[in-house]
Amino acid sequence: MSDLGFKERCFSSDFFLSPFMHEAAHNIHLENIRKRAGSGKAYVRKIELAKDPQHIFELQKKYVGRFSQPIDPLEKVAWGISRVLIDALDKEALIPTRNPFIGTPFKPLSFWQILKTPNYSDEARPQQEILRRFWNGKFD
Repeated sequence: MSDLGFKERCFSSDFFLSPFMHEAAHNIHLENIRKRAGSGKAYVRKIELAKDPQHIFELQKKYVGRFSQPIDPLEKVAWGISRVLIDALDKEALIPTRNPFIGTPFKPLSFWQILKTPNYSDEARPQQEILRRFWNGKFD
């Protein structure tokens, strides 16, 4: 399953745990959005926006050429989180060899890092900044 998922670009790796890490990453991401948006209508609106086909189409036009596969913000984040988790694993012992989130957009940002984050134009926004925005539920 993970080989086929990797070949079809559903999973970030052909590692046998990739599908499980990908699905767990969805839960981690949704919990982060719920913490930021609160529960209830605001949270539901965020998820509806992220899954709206027209909005996904607009994101694909906006970020054309930035990613090698189509842009669905929830899938992008799950793909990215599972990738950093797998990269940090000792494949024999199945234990992390380091903190996988250092240097990624998926860790909580300190006040200082937020102040130093540049305001990129849509055209200049790098992948890491796009993923950080998606991670934080900013699907615009």
